[in-house]
Parts: sequence; C-alpha cells; structure tokens
Amino acid sequence: MNRRRGGTLRVIAIILAITVATLLVPTAHARMAFTGSVKGLVRSTGTNTALSGVTVRVLDAATNGLVAEARTDEDGVLVFEELPFGRYQVMVVAPEGYAPPAGHAVELSDDAPVVTVDFDLEPLPDAPRQSRRFPLWAVFAVIGSLAAVVAGAVILGHE
Repeated sequence: MNRRRGGTLRVIAIILAITVATLLVPTAHARMAFTGSVKGLVRSTGTNTALSGVTVRVLDAATNGLVAEARTDEDGVLVFEELPFGRYQVMVVAPEGYAPPAGHAVELSDDAPVVTVDFDLEPLPDAPRQSRRFPLWAVFAVIGSLAAVVAGAVILGHE
C-alpha cells in the first residue's frame, strides 16, 4: 500500500508541475506581446541633417506623466522599446537655435506594435542684433552738454 501511495504522490506532483509550467508559459508570452516600440528620426529642416543628442520624451497621454526619456544617437535616431501598449505623446526638447516642434500622439497596440515618428525642427531666425552705436539724439545731447560746460567756463573765466 505504501508503494501505491508513493506512486500516487509522484503522479500528483508531476501533474502539478506540468500545470504550473503550462500556466507560466502563456503569462511570459503575454507579457512580451503587450509591449511595443516608438522609433524615428530628428532632423533640421534648414539643412535636412540629422540632429544628435536631442532629448526626446514619451509621456502618458492620459496623465502627461513621463514614461521614458532618451537622446537621439549620432544619426539623429530615436528608439524607445518595450513600452506597454497604450496612448502616448512623443515630445522633443528643442535644442538651442531651434523652435519647439509639435508633439506626436501615438498608440501602441496589437495592430501597431511599432510606431515611427519623425521630427523636423525649424531653425530659429537669427536674433536681431542690437546696435552698439549711440542714437543720434544722445550724441547731440552729449555735445550740447559739453558746449554748455565750455561756455560756462569761458564766461566764469572772464569775470
């Protein structure tokens, strides 16, 4: 009878192990299947060249909370991988000399596990340079003041 009990326990243990393994495999597969990627390129519209080192952020569309942040590589490429399926806003932090671009609304899903977004950054026009010359009225005011001082000194010197 002990043999029978030992054999039954082994069978139960094997069935339990197979059941647990069967339940874990779909869970791991499902976890991988519910993530996606956002990829793209950041370039300058002025020269059509890729911009490296530009900060790109992925924000949750519902909460505006930061989900991920990265910088473009030397070729201006941006990549965010293993983002949970959902809706996001992809934003670029405009580098110095560029106007801030509009963000891109994206949705990662079974139908679209990889979304491509490109950003074309518009260079800012050169800032107007301030003239280092004095305005003409200031020049005449200084000359007039000096003339008054000289005239006053001449008058006081003759008295």
